Amino acid sequence: MSEFFRPAINSINTLTFMRKTAIIILIFALPSVMLLYNYINVINDSLNTISAENAGVEYSQRLNTLLKDMQQHRGIANAYQSGVTSFKDELASKEAALNDDIEAINTLDNTYGTLLQTTAGWNDIKERWQQQLAVYMKMPAKEGFDAHTAIINTIISLTRHIADTSGMNHDAHAASAYLLTAMESLPRAAEFAGQIRGLGAGGIAAGNLSSQEKVHISSLASQFRSNMSEAETSLNKAFQKNQNLAKTMETSLDGTASSAYIAMDMLVRNVIYTDSIQIDPKEYFKKFTTAIDTNFDLHAMIVKSVQGLLKDRADKLKKKKTQALLGTIAVFLIGIYFAAASATATVQALSGLTEGCRRITKGDFSTLLPIISEDEAAEAAKSFNELSEKLSAKENTPEKD
Repeated sequence: MSEFFRPAINSINTLTFMRKTAIIILIFALPSVMLLYNYINVINDSLNTISAENAGVEYSQRLNTLLKDMQQHRGIANAYQSGVTSFKDELASKEAALNDDIEAINTLDNTYGTLLQTTAGWNDIKERWQQQLAVYMKMPAKEGFDAHTAIINTIISLTRHIADTSGMNHDAHAASAYLLTAMESLPRAAEFAGQIRGLGAGGIAAGNLSSQEKVHISSLASQFRSNMSEAETSLNKAFQKNQNLAKTMETSLDGTASSAYIAMDMLVRNVIYTDSIQIDPKEYFKKFTTAIDTNFDLHAMIVKSVQGLLKDRADKLKKKKTQALLGTIAVFLIGIYFAAASATATVQALSGLTEGCRRITKGDFSTLLPIISEDEAAEAAKSFNELSEKLSAKENTPEKD
């Protein structure tokens, strides 16, 4: 066995004891530092993922506000061009709101555009809107409606793109994953409701809805119900995973479902299954606006809940990171402290032994070393003391003739 260790022994025998100790500390510290480095990197990757998701959620929520205002502008413009001139002031007000939305998203895109890869898509939406704004009042109502819808679909596509680039679609935590699914379903449902609102209000204002238009609106209503059902299912699953979510959102979900039912019931009774439409277009528009607004309010509440869950996860990861750093530093310092203490004690023992040997060589056999430990150094000190005592006794014993 000694032959096995001989290369190492030959290497370290050229060093002082303190340097030997320092090398041993370094050898044992390096793996710990590497493990800590990898662990911190894993935590940092998770924190970066959460940061990207947060950026995606924030950007998506702003796009959702733009979507809401764009849908309302489409519906108001369609009703106005179909003869409801009282919508003129609301049209101007909504255009001002859209300009505010665009400015807000410009700021977000300057911050997150590179991360989320949104700049090209966002610039395309702005360009389309500016073109639409310049000509929609000169277009036939249906053509203007379809042009608005094309822009809205582009906004929804950008939202889906953000869900991919931000990692929202790959969230591995059940509660937040279900919430994010609902976040995707609700804007689609709102868009189908927005088309129903705009087409229905325009047809009612014109005093006529053809059978083909009624079939189309019925199809939109079916797609609205499907997306609302998907959102409700996802939210209920999220509630099962996290009871606190149910406490904060269940009432809002019930209100959204109730508003949707009232609007759909009005649509079926007063528009789809009637030969003579008597409902006031403003009342119709208002009912669907309420349904859509509660949808967007629920979406905003989901966004807030998702941001809360992401913050909790980030805080826990930061806590783990801090604990790992402080724990490793503490263990490292304690290890250095005891290693240095051990090395110092050994060096002191060896120095005492060396000094004792020097005294013996000079004829001083009275030197005794203190025994202050229970290790090999203590054994060496005991052996030295025994030798010193024997030499002293021999020196003090008279020689016999």
